Amino acid sequence: MIVGRLALAVVLAAAASLAGAQEAAIRADSIRAHMEFLADDLLEGREAGTRGYDIAAAYVASQFRQIGLQPAGTNGFFHPVPLRKSLLVPNTVTLRVDGVGGKSITFTDADHVAARPSDTEPLQSVEAACVFAGYGVVSPEHKRDDYAGLDVRGKFVVVLGGPPPGFPSEVAGHLGSADEQRARAAERGAAGVFIIYTPALEARWPFVRLAPVYRQPVIEWSDPTIPKNPGKSLRVSAMVDLTAAEALFKGAPRKLADVMKEARTRAPMGFALKARATFSRKSEHFAATSANVAALLPGSDPVLGREVLVFTSHLDHVGVGAPVNGDAIYNGALDNAAGIASMLEVARVLASGPQRLRRSVLFLAVTAEEKGLVGSDYFATKPTIERERMVGVINLDGAMPFFDLVDVIGYGADSSTLGDSLRRAADSLGISVSPDLEPEQAYFTRSDHYPFVQKGIPGIFLIAGNKPANGKDAAEINRRWAAAHLHQPSDDLNQPFDYEGHMVQWAELFRRWTVEAANADERPLWYEGDYFGERFAPGQPGKNRPAARNSR
Repeated sequence: MIVGRLALAVVLAAAASLAGAQEAAIRADSIRAHMEFLADDLLEGREAGTRGYDIAAAYVASQFRQIGLQPAGTNGFFHPVPLRKSLLVPNTVTLRVDGVGGKSITFTDADHVAARPSDTEPLQSVEAACVFAGYGVVSPEHKRDDYAGLDVRGKFVVVLGGPPPGFPSEVAGHLGSADEQRARAAERGAAGVFIIYTPALEARWPFVRLAPVYRQPVIEWSDPTIPKNPGKSLRVSAMVDLTAAEALFKGAPRKLADVMKEARTRAPMGFALKARATFSRKSEHFAATSANVAALLPGSDPVLGREVLVFTSHLDHVGVGAPVNGDAIYNGALDNAAGIASMLEVARVLASGPQRLRRSVLFLAVTAEEKGLVGSDYFATKPTIERERMVGVINLDGAMPFFDLVDVIGYGADSSTLGDSLRRAADSLGISVSPDLEPEQAYFTRSDHYPFVQKGIPGIFLIAGNKPANGKDAAEINRRWAAAHLHQPSDDLNQPFDYEGHMVQWAELFRRWTVEAANADERPLWYEGDYFGERFAPGQPGKNRPAARNSR
C-alpha cells in the first residue's frame, strides 16, 4: 500500500522493468512541459476545428516524430476527420404541449427543455403524438423490450433518462445512454425522443447547466461514404425536466411520480400518452476539418507484431466560452492536457528502451471527444490500419494528481482479459483495481475507448479510485474537483499539480499496463458470456471468466 511521497518514490524506482519493460524512466519535467504548452492560453482551449486545436495537433505530431514513432495517419501523422458543425440559433427552442381539454403550455430552453441544434434541418417544427416507453431499452440478451406492444411510428417517444435498474453498471450505462435510446427509437420509426431528466441525471449535472452547454457548437463527423448511425436519423432529440415531463403525462393512464417511483427498482411498462407535442428550433450549419494524430510503435514479434494495441487520449477541450471571473479560456489542463502529456511520455519511454514490445502500439490523440467521442468514433469506423489487427484499447482521459493512488477504477476491466494486464500492472505499484461505485454516472460509455468496444474490440477507461489516500477522502476530492473545475476556465495550470509524485505515478501505471498487454502471450479476449462481447463481437473466440469475477 502506498502511504506517502517517500513510499511512492521508492515504489517507482524499485523496479526498472517488468516482463521486458524498458530501462528509461518517466520524467516529471517532460509531463510538465507538455502540459504547459497544451494548456497555455495561446491555444484558446483546443476546441476541435479551431486554430488552437490545430496547433496542439501539430505539436503532438512533432513529438511523435521526435520520439521516433512511425506516421500512422492518412496524411503523415494526421488522420483528418471531416466535420459538420451545427449551431443553435439563440432563443429558438420551444416545446408546446397540447394536453387534455385543448389546453396548451409552452416550454423553452430558458427553463424546462434542452436541445442541441439539428444537424440537417435549418428550420424545424415537428408535431406528433407522444408515447411513453420506459427507459427505451431493447436487449434480447436480457429478454427486455420496453417497446413491446407500443406503436411509436411517426410519434415522439418519451423515456426516462439514465441507467436502467437491474443491470450491471457498465451494461446499464450502455443501454441507458442517449445514443442507444435514440437508436432504438429511430429503428421503430419514431419522429423523435424526449428524455426525462431524472434525479440521477440531476445529481450528475444540474439541468440548469444543460442549455448553455447545448448552445455550444455540435460537431459530428460527416462522410458520405459511410452510412449514418441509426440514431442520427431522428429529427428531434431533447432533454426535458420534471415540469415539462409532468405536462407530457397530463391525463395519462399513470402519474409520472408513480412511474418514477417504480423505475427505481424495475422497468415500468410503456403506454400511449394523451398529450401531443410540437417541437421547434432553428439551426445553422458549417463544414470543418479536425485531425486525429496517429503514430505507431512497431512490435518486435514476427507474429504478434501484426497485432496492435491502441492507446487513446483526447487532445481537444471546449475552447472559448462564457467568462467566469473574467476568464473566458477553458484551458483543459487536467481534461485532457494531462492525459496527452502522460501518453507522450509513456510513448517516449517505450520507444527509447533497449527491448521492443512484442505487439505494436498505436498512440492515438483524438479530436472532438468533448463533442461526443467524434474523433475516436471516426477512427474506429474508418481506421488507418485494418480493424481486425486492433486487439485492445487502453484509454487515458485526465488524471487526479492531487493524492497518491491507492486504487483505480477500470471501466471494462471485468469484460475482457485486458483487465488482467491492468491488475498485474497495478499490483506491481501496490494499487488495487476497484469496482464501479457510481453506476448512475455511466462512465463506461463516456470516453474514447467506447467506439472501439462497439466495433468488437475490448477497451478499458481508467480513473483514479475512491479509497482514502494519505488521510484524504479521495472520492470527495474527485467530486469537489468536478463541481468546481470540470469544463470551467479554472481547469488551468494554476491547480496544485504534483508532477514529481502523482503525475509520474499515473503515467508509470499506464506504462506498465501497456507493457503487460503488449507482451502477453495471448491477445486480449472477451470473457465468455460478457454482454459487450456477445453484443459487438459475436463469434469471436472468448475465454472463461475467473471464478472470482463470475458475478457480472
